Parts: sequence; C-alpha cells; structure tokens
Amino acid sequence: MLGFISFHSSAQNLIPLQWTVKFEKNAISKDVSLLRSWERQGVGYINCKGAISTSFKIPPAHQDSSYTLEVSLRMDIENILINGNKIGGDIVNHFQWSKKPKYPINTFSISAEQLNVDQVNTITIQFSSLSYTGGFSHNQVSLFPQNGKKTSELQLSLNKEDHCYSRGEEVILQVNSNIAERGNAIIKVRNDFSELLLTKEVALNKEGSNTFCLTDFLSLPGFYEISVTCNNNGYTGGVKWLTIAPTEVEDIDVAPVGFNAYWSQALDELAQIEPNFSVTRVDSLCSDEKNGYVVEMQSLQDKKIKGYFFTPKQAGVYPAILHLPGYGYGFNNIKGFKNNSDNVIELALCVRGHGISKNAFPFDNSPGFFGHEICNVDELAYRSIYMDCIRAVDFLYSQKMVDTTRIGVFGGSQGGGLAIATAGLAHDRVNACAYFDPFPCDLNNHIKTRTIVADEIKGFLDFYNNSCSYEQSIQNLSFIDTKFFSQAITCPVYYTTGLFDDDCPSRLGFSAYNKMSAEKKYTIFPNDSHIGESGYYEESMSFLKKELHF
Repeated sequence: MLGFISFHSSAQNLIPLQWTVKFEKNAISKDVSLLRSWERQGVGYINCKGAISTSFKIPPAHQDSSYTLEVSLRMDIENILINGNKIGGDIVNHFQWSKKPKYPINTFSISAEQLNVDQVNTITIQFSSLSYTGGFSHNQVSLFPQNGKKTSELQLSLNKEDHCYSRGEEVILQVNSNIAERGNAIIKVRNDFSELLLTKEVALNKEGSNTFCLTDFLSLPGFYEISVTCNNNGYTGGVKWLTIAPTEVEDIDVAPVGFNAYWSQALDELAQIEPNFSVTRVDSLCSDEKNGYVVEMQSLQDKKIKGYFFTPKQAGVYPAILHLPGYGYGFNNIKGFKNNSDNVIELALCVRGHGISKNAFPFDNSPGFFGHEICNVDELAYRSIYMDCIRAVDFLYSQKMVDTTRIGVFGGSQGGGLAIATAGLAHDRVNACAYFDPFPCDLNNHIKTRTIVADEIKGFLDFYNNSCSYEQSIQNLSFIDTKFFSQAITCPVYYTTGLFDDDCPSRLGFSAYNKMSAEKKYTIFPNDSHIGESGYYEESMSFLKKELHF
C-alpha cells in the first residue's frame, strides 16, 4: 500500500473535528471540518469576520485534571472562549507558501474549574479573517489532560501510487490505526463538488491495518475525497483524494458564439502596434552561465510590457522557453534562470500588472485582473494579457539566437492558463506546452468546485455598480476561458496536477486537457495542493528539455 500521509492528533483529544462556522456579514451558519481546507467547504478569505464553535464533554474520570488546549488555525483569531470565558486571543495567522510550512501551535492551560464535567462544554473561536491555504487545512484544535497526552493517529493509503484509477478498477482504502481503544470510524466520500456520496460506519482495530473496498461506490469518472474520522476516547482523522478515469470526465461546454472572431480581432489589433523591442543588459542578472537582460515591448492598448531574458554565454542558436507568471507574480526570484547551465534561452515575461510591468495595469479603478471591466467583453484584462504573451512570442521570433522551431511555453496556475492560451493562439509557432493546474480555466466548473468564485464575481459586479447581470458576466468571462483554446493546440502538451488543489482543482485542467487532440500526457501528484509540493516545475522542465532537445 502506497502514499502514506498521517494526521496527528491525541488519544485524549476531547475536541471534535466537526465545527459550525457563522459569519457576521450574513449570519449564515455552516458545518465545517478541521480536516478539510476552508475553500473546499465553500468558505474562505472573502467571508471575513465570524466565529467557529463546537461542543465537547469531559469524562468523569478526568474531573480533577488540568488541561492543555492547543490551537493552530488558518485564521486571524480575535478571541478564544470556553463556556463563554476568554482563554486567549489576538493571534495573527501568517500563511506560508511553503512545501513544508511550520505553523506555530498556541498553547493554553485550562483548569478543571473552567470546565463542566460530564456535561456539554462549548468552545468558540472568533476570527477577523480566514486564510488562503491552497488545499491543505493545516488546522488543529486539541484539548487533553496535562498528565495524560498520548499520541494517536490514523494513516490512510490507497492501492495505487498516483490515486488514479480506470473504470471498474479495484479501489482499496487501507487505514492503519493506533488509537486509544477499538471502536468505530466514519468513512465519508464526496465528489469535487462537495456532494456527499457515502457515509459508512466501519470497525477499526486499536492497532494495525484495516482494509476497505470502495469500488462499488466509485464507478463514475470524476474526482473524489475520502475522509475518515474516529472518536475512540479521542478525536482523530485523515483525508485522501483520488480520481477515476479523469480523461473520460464529460464536459459539454462549448466556446461562446463569436469566440474565434473575438480573438482574431485581438490579434489584428496587436499586429497594428509597433513592438518596439528593446534589450538592455543588466549586470546583476548575469552569471557565469548566462547573460541577463531586461526586455521591453509594446503590447495591446500601446502598453509597455517587460520581462527578464537569459541567454547562454556562447554565441549560437538555441531553443527557448517562455515562462508565464502566476496571478500577481513578477518572477521576483530569478536565481534559477541566471544559474541555469542548460543550453536554452529563457524569457520570464511579466504581463501587465505583474512585476516590472506593474504600471501597465490600472489598479486604482479595477477590482483585479479577473474582474477588470467584467461587464465589457472588449475590455477584459485577459484579452490584453493574452496578447502580452503573443507579443512575447513575437519577441522570441525576432531574436537571431532563438531556434524558432524549438519554442516552449510553461506556467502554473494563472501561468498555466496563459500557457494554454498562448499555445492555442500561436499554435503555428509554439512547439511544446507544459502547464500546472491552470487559471482562468473551465469557469462553469470552477464556480461549482470552488464556490467562493461566485462570491468574487458578485463582488466585481458590485465594484461596477452592477452594470450587467451575473449571467452576462459569466458569458463575458467565457471568452477568456482557456479551455476553449486547447482544441487549437498542435504541439506536445504535458499537464501536471495536485489532487488536493482547492484553488484550481484538477477537474479544470483536465477539462482543457480532454479537449486537446495534440500529443499529450499528464502526471497526477495525489498529495499536492496548489503549492505543488512534489515539484511539478522540475517535472515540467524535464518534459520541455526532452521536447525541445536541449
């Protein structure tokens, strides 16, 4: 059995994993689990202030004990209350974009007098904001006797390393348990739309392996979350994701009427603008391996776009990779480019509003790239941003050192969406494409799998005084949906995805992938979030190296 990940708790942890969240803004209450990320449960940063609460009991056997409360939550905590009494507060969450984040655990001593023995106790945590997570909850609240803490854990694994199954293939869940006493656990299966498909009570051994066949409940192509929770004299649990036949997932969406004409017009507009390419060598960008430059070019709306350009020291003709940025990312860390000893040219493009091209986007009168002019289809930010990418391809074609038969595009998240759009719009000039969980992509399913997207869109409409309907805004955004470019791609494609990604869930990237008729392949990282813990960058670069022959 492969793919072990543990969720550590305590055998004496008396705090349930299931809580209720209530927001000040709309007074709506919702059940949430500390095992799952906020955004998988339809809540997140956009919901702002509120409180989470749950109830628990103190067994009579521990009535004279003092307790330790441990709290580590992805939120800005204002107050922690037990039975209405303040225990602590003023805890600021600092999200870590890290493959192995180390979040502090806040510890509080709780006396027996503060608790009701063998009666219902309540714990309420008031917060001012919820944190982005990328896919993993990183949440923990535990209460245990100070003299009785014991480690308890469940280890979940599946019988395929990448958690990717074909139709009808046997799906076996193994739960290795080390718990306080033998008893029952609850297995829940949800799809990526958070629809509960199965709740099954099963017996667990106190120690050792427990095996369960889930094949009968997982027959249709799709993406599924499996959670296991246990309360055997203490709460603990774990989560896994898997997929069934992802290349067979149906997607009936078609490009909006006028899609091709819309983009032909954008390309024609770009062609009318003199590119005015300029290349300036910058000593701090140079190394023993590469010469480094800042390049400038004129793009749509006559905006000046910039990027970092790296070429091998020795004169010659080389393949080139166009690196495209994540949302708001400006390639702040260029060490990897300038120290890359491979015989390849690399252009790290800062599209408008990003990095050294930040001034080319009107932040003061815009809710952001995705929501910019959402009611005016001809002024959407991504119409211009995609043209920035095409202008970058024009630039590479203008360089004598670039072998124009070996040009690749690569990006993750927004960069992945930009890579798909570029490979589609410039299909006759791009020779390889690699992308990780893309955005904006498959909007209709994005709203269903990450429901706060709908709230974001409503916020954009409020910014523009609701000058169009929600339905019209969705229709407008369909013109920038990158999955509709994928059919035009003719070069080899490599898609990487993390099944825990709640920002750009795997379904979205496969919606684009499944429309491609070009040569293609994919890799699934079953225990990765949107952060890409397993190293999709390295995998993608290996693909590009093979396809572009460097």
